[in-house]
Amino acid sequence: MLFLLSRVKTKLKHGKGGNPLAVSFLLVLFVFSLFANQGFTGPDKLKQKFSLVDRFLTKSRTAKRIAAQGKPEVKAIMAEAKAIYNQAVKARSSGDNKKVGILLDRALKLAISASKKAANPASKQWLYKSRYEDLLTSVKNFSVTLKRYLDQSGKSDSKALEKIQSLIKNARQQAAKKQYQTAITDLKQAQSLLTSGIKKVLGSRSLVYELKFDTPKEEYQYEVNRGDSFEALVRMMLTQGTKASGKQKLVDPMVAKYFSLRLKARNQASAGAYEKAISSQEEANKFLTRALRSLGLMIPM
Repeated sequence: MLFLLSRVKTKLKHGKGGNPLAVSFLLVLFVFSLFANQGFTGPDKLKQKFSLVDRFLTKSRTAKRIAAQGKPEVKAIMAEAKAIYNQAVKARSSGDNKKVGILLDRALKLAISASKKAANPASKQWLYKSRYEDLLTSVKNFSVTLKRYLDQSGKSDSKALEKIQSLIKNARQQAAKKQYQTAITDLKQAQSLLTSGIKKVLGSRSLVYELKFDTPKEEYQYEVNRGDSFEALVRMMLTQGTKASGKQKLVDPMVAKYFSLRLKARNQASAGAYEKAISSQEEANKFLTRALRSLGLMIPM
């Protein structure tokens, strides 16, 4: 979500376009992700939440566009969101902050639903393009990762690599014609092949490492790179729309522990204590190994 927001800001800053509705929609999703289910029930936080919901319901570009040009179905959803918001306003005087927070969440979710239905083809195209670009970067990076793992295992899977490259080529050709949905389909297929290939080679326990480090600093950087690869694998498996995505709550604490230990290792490395940094980073990587195993990717510890 933070990445999407940074993309929006970059596009606006450099004047590269970006449909206002899409920008507004992504921004609200980001802010909503910060507020929802985080215990924001104190007076100050509720005041911020009221301001957010009111602004989106009445003053945002999306609200104005729906009011002026929206279909009856979309206007009805927005009207329901406003009605629930008004209920929250009335409930505010009762002092039941939890109830108020729930009502505001419901109002904002309905408003977001309305904004999705109101999205015009131009804004959808912008979102498809963004999704395509993200997927392309991911697939290219993991193609390199798979090839490296295959080399380390002494195995070869030229057919799979050729198929993946063919899918990437097709996706680029479709994107050049602005057929982003078709391109995304090709990249998802490539991503599935990559996940399967990486899972197979890592699960075989046949990787051969011939590691020689001239300095502790080099060894520490190697462990950091391993952690980066594992973290990217976790993210990729969670976003594939498979059963793995249902294990988000199980994996999140492991990922959080990984980041905590990674920060500790980074601080130790900054102080020149590379031996300690190596130990901390190795421990961090073990949490991602456990996370990957929970997602069905059995790799050696």
